[in-house]
Amino acid sequence: MKNSAHPVDVTVGANVRRIRVAMGLSQEKLAEQLGVTFQQVQKYEKGTNRISASRLVLIAGALRVDINDLFAGANVENASPIAPRLSRDALRIAEVFDKIKNKTSRQSVMNVVRVVAASHDTVTEAAA
Repeated sequence: MKNSAHPVDVTVGANVRRIRVAMGLSQEKLAEQLGVTFQQVQKYEKGTNRISASRLVLIAGALRVDINDLFAGANVENASPIAPRLSRDALRIAEVFDKIKNKTSRQSVMNVVRVVAASHDTVTEAAA
C-alpha cells in the first residue's frame, strides 16, 4: 500500500509552487539554484517528496521569502494549501497588484476588478 503525502508536506509544496509561479521562476531555474533536477522540484511541490530542513532554508533563500512563508496555512487539522485554485493569471495579477503602493490606486484597481467580475456574472446568468 502506497503512503499518501502528509498534509503539511502538501501545503509546503503548494506554497513553494505558489511563490515560485508568482515570481515568474520556472521549475528548471529553481532546481538549478538548489542543485537538484526539475523533477525533484516537481516532487517537492506535489508533496510527494518531503523537503529537508536544510533544503527548506535554500528554497526560502532562492524565493527570497521568510522560511515561515513556506509553512503558511500548514497545520495537522486543516493543512489545505493556500490559494490552490488560483490560475497562473490570477497569481501574476496578484504579484503586479502588490507593486502598487498608492492606497487610492489599489482601491481603484480592486473596484475595476469587482465591476468586471460582476458584469461577467450577469452576462453568464443572462445567457443561461
